[in-house]
Amino acid sequence: MAHMVNVHSIEQGKTLVTIELDTGEHIAIPLPIAAQYRLAKGKTLEKEEYRQLKTESERYLCKQKALDYLSVKNRTSHEIVKYLTKKGFSADIIAEVMKHLEETGIIDDLKYAVSYARSRRESRLVGKNLIVRELQQKGLPRAKIRKALETSDSADINIEDVLALARKKRTSYRGKKFALRKVGFFLTQRGFEYETIQRVISQLKNEEPEDEGAHDA
Repeated sequence: MAHMVNVHSIEQGKTLVTIELDTGEHIAIPLPIAAQYRLAKGKTLEKEEYRQLKTESERYLCKQKALDYLSVKNRTSHEIVKYLTKKGFSADIIAEVMKHLEETGIIDDLKYAVSYARSRRESRLVGKNLIVRELQQKGLPRAKIRKALETSDSADINIEDVLALARKKRTSYRGKKFALRKVGFFLTQRGFEYETIQRVISQLKNEEPEDEGAHDA
């Protein structure tokens, strides 16, 4: 700030004070914090005072952006940090806001991961590997993902359910070359583990050995 700035006007709401400076700049800060500065129309702000008000305003706006982002749907801390960074907030302010949101329980990555894993399995049959990949893409560390899967019981899967899914998929490939390979690829894409896929494919071969002999040999 090259020179002192003056408070041009003050608009007080129920929880927020909006300050307009004679430079045309607007600063919004929570009411309790504004009271600490004894702001009044015409007051000249010292350089340090101006800097502090700017920081308070950025902290408030950053928190509001985070809460608005979360109001649409739940997010991981990684997703929120990425979003706030794109909005232009400083790393220090983002760190402060994230710490507050985590300490108050508004953001809880483990709780998010548990809920995500359960919801994913309830919507359709998928394997653990797919859930792990998707949670990693959301910025969650492996240790937290592993704990979430254990907590949500999503690490375990009924082999009969996977077999039923594979049988249905095999029917759509009937008469085509390499049907079992295609079923195996489909199960891999769904995130099932190698051992599970091998057991299912082996069972399918036993059920219709002649059908696959001509195509998958």
